[in-house]
Amino acid sequence: MTISTLAAPFLTTVTQKLQAFGWWLAGFGLFGVFSLMLVDSLIPLVGVPELALVTLILEKPGQWIIAAFMAALGSTIGSLIFYSFVRLAGQRFAKSISPTRRAKIEGLIRRYDILILIGAAVMPPPFPFKPFVICAGLIDFQWWRLFTGLLIGRTVRYAVLAFLTVRYGKDALEIVRHNAGWFFLGVGILALVIIAYNLIVRRRGNGGDGPSEEQPAAGTARPQDA
Repeated sequence: MTISTLAAPFLTTVTQKLQAFGWWLAGFGLFGVFSLMLVDSLIPLVGVPELALVTLILEKPGQWIIAAFMAALGSTIGSLIFYSFVRLAGQRFAKSISPTRRAKIEGLIRRYDILILIGAAVMPPPFPFKPFVICAGLIDFQWWRLFTGLLIGRTVRYAVLAFLTVRYGKDALEIVRHNAGWFFLGVGILALVIIAYNLIVRRRGNGGDGPSEEQPAAGTARPQDA
């Protein structure tokens, strides 16, 4: 008998307790959804937060926008707390990711900055989101940039789920899970828009800072050519 076989009943019990705790939190409405998402970022509650969000919106469809934002804010703050643990513990969290995978994710974060975090935060399970937060902590990525990227991504993700819930009811979660490719497409379009905007702003800034021929002041004659 293996260790995993012996531990299975214990893990099942823990999972059931966590799910019960999650549904208890869900009873507090918007605050409950916020709290669920925050806790889920630290201790996985196995799908309860999304179900709670869908249930709340089914009961109060008029609150879908604020519910989506509260879910995104809770998830982002929870991830920021987890990020602070990584900053403190350092290499203890590094062991949870293979060196090859860690190097790849850190390279993506350094190259694409907030954009890659937006993309990771948009993706629904089973996309491996947690390694991006861990790697951000390991390379001392600025907390406010992490917060911005995750908040944008999570807001998009939960806003889509909330809108689909209003439109399609309880089938919204299944629609999201079976159409993850559309999320990749959406992230790609969003990334292109942001990159294009940044390029335009930089070009305008460079154009304004470039050397220009000095104009004579009013009432001053131009020097005559020799």
